[in-house]
Amino acid sequence: MLADSVAGIILDASGKLGISLTDKQLDQLCSYAELVAKWRRLASLTSASTPESFASAHIVDCLSVRPYISGPRVMDVGSGAGLPGCVLAIALPHLGFTLLEPRHKRVRFLTQARIDLELSNVEVLSERVEAYRPAQAYDDIIARAFGSMSQLLEKTRTHQWPGTRIIAMKGALDPDEVPNCVVPPGSLRIVPLDVPGYRERNLVIVEFAGGPITNGLGEGK
Repeated sequence: MLADSVAGIILDASGKLGISLTDKQLDQLCSYAELVAKWRRLASLTSASTPESFASAHIVDCLSVRPYISGPRVMDVGSGAGLPGCVLAIALPHLGFTLLEPRHKRVRFLTQARIDLELSNVEVLSERVEAYRPAQAYDDIIARAFGSMSQLLEKTRTHQWPGTRIIAMKGALDPDEVPNCVVPPGSLRIVPLDVPGYRERNLVIVEFAGGPITNGLGEGK
């Protein structure tokens, strides 16, 4: 196996992240990278031009958040090419994932990915998160490259039930981003990640357990 093959890239990164993958999971992730490469122009999925570059830039990043997803019900907001939803659904097959994506071409891709990769734990919905009204609350709501934390919190406002966690995948944080967030006191934390190939990655996690609303510094508003 070549170190610069898709499988080699994923195995090398998962080892550095301390994440174990079964042979089936590795095969699914490799097939996913190949599928994205086939669809990328048709559905405007990614700027990564090869399965290898997609694995390095995106699959590895999404695998890094696996330890922070507990479910059992997980929503991926603005899933796009299935990031991080498809990657996490492969890595965490015992959890259920809902991929929300309003753009029809990308919904078609995600639907095909669900079929081709045999992801029975995934549902794909053509919805905007602010308009989506599920019958049951989600435990984890995750987003990657969605916008500011304040925008994500506003868009997911109707989904913020006690016990729900909002998880935002971020690079370097704007100094004003967290202080401007309106959240329950003590509910927001920042988790720095060491992701192979990235200079700086962070998770911003807000856990809703009830209580008065404050900004991200814990000051009442």
